[in-house]
Amino acid sequence: MCSEEHGSRRGPQASPARILVLDDEPMIRHFVARALEEAGYQVVVLSPPLGALELLGEAPFDLVITNSIMPAASGAQLVARIRNEFPNLPVIHMDDQSHPVSPEFPTDVPRLGKPFSNDALLREVARQLEGKASPSLE
Repeated sequence: MCSEEHGSRRGPQASPARILVLDDEPMIRHFVARALEEAGYQVVVLSPPLGALELLGEAPFDLVITNSIMPAASGAQLVARIRNEFPNLPVIHMDDQSHPVSPEFPTDVPRLGKPFSNDALLREVARQLEGKASPSLE
């Protein structure tokens, strides 16, 4: 696991958003982590995703970005468990456009089809974090 922290400008005194990136492909992990870090987010990368739920329970995260097909874990099952244990935590799904989306994958999870640009990634991350910042009815 690799963890790097960088500052962000989400607000005058806001701490940087913490994003957990789960992917089994080293090149994708590096691309996503680098783009997010350069944008000022705090990024934690985990591969394989074993231990992701424990990590989410140990420290607060603002967003999870995950792949759907990984060894030892189904992205759909992982997202279902994340939603069950952390219902207010937004998730973005990365997937190869050549693979059909699993019918068990929740349809309301935003999808970034690989390959995607830094701009597309950062737009979706900002959109998800913006939605998280809105008042909840808890």
